[in-house]
Amino acid sequence: MTGNAGTVSIVIPALNEGENLLDTVHFVLQNSAHPGLEIVVVDDGSTDGTGERFSSVFGNNDRVDMIRTQGVGPARARSLGAAHASGKILIFLDAHCYVPPRWMDALIQPLDDPRVGMVGSAVAAMRQGGDPRCLGVIWQNVSLNVEWLGQTKDTAYPVPLLGGACQAVRRADLEQLGYYDDGMTHYGHEDLELCLRYWLMGYEVLVQPQSVVYHVFRESHPYEILSEHIIYNRLRFAMLHLSSERVDRVVNYYSNTPGFGETMDGLHRSDVMSRRNELQAVRCRDDDWFCRRFDCPI
Repeated sequence: MTGNAGTVSIVIPALNEGENLLDTVHFVLQNSAHPGLEIVVVDDGSTDGTGERFSSVFGNNDRVDMIRTQGVGPARARSLGAAHASGKILIFLDAHCYVPPRWMDALIQPLDDPRVGMVGSAVAAMRQGGDPRCLGVIWQNVSLNVEWLGQTKDTAYPVPLLGGACQAVRRADLEQLGYYDDGMTHYGHEDLELCLRYWLMGYEVLVQPQSVVYHVFRESHPYEILSEHIIYNRLRFAMLHLSSERVDRVVNYYSNTPGFGETMDGLHRSDVMSRRNELQAVRCRDDDWFCRRFDCPI
């Protein structure tokens, strides 16, 4: 029996997810045998009727709640859901996942150790026969594109970064370290930023191969994703946490992309430098430590 016997809140951000969201919530309810479970869905401005359909199906379920936002993006949607939730353990889950029986107990068990700040599940592709599996990610190069990592152990073990499909944390730690970075735009790297922040603040980030979440990997998204938003988030991430030399390498990589000047102007007008100073003043590890620890090629 895990020592995390308090309430568990599953926070699910959703935008135009339709039936995928209904299926995800159904399987969480069916396959999560935890007495203190609640589900908080954040409908971030869906235009396909997701919110209305969800309310018609789960509106009378006292373990399920929905809040609505208007296009604030995944980072703020996750944070708003966390603030609304009541659980001592928070699990952030994508809105297009299948969770099998007993997935949760193994996932949250490592959080009994106060040195562990975040735990993620193994992630398998639902529509490809359950494979390949992702057990953490690492950057490929200074582009900050990521590649999946394969399994190296049968029990929970450290990984550099976890994708946002499934991330479990203690509420108390999240409140102390800060929620997802609300300076991120619509898509990308908000999940990885929080992982690195946990590492640099002295915690460990683990993957739990005994917990598997089956994820729908889509060829296209039900909402618009702009390359400039992705680049903005990657540059913001670098400026928040990386050394000046690494920031320069990331900036130089993207310097010839369309709209680069406007992207940099937006970053300079943001709080990125003041936030960088805040984070670097309180961290106990730096990016040199992280890159040595995980042989990171940036």
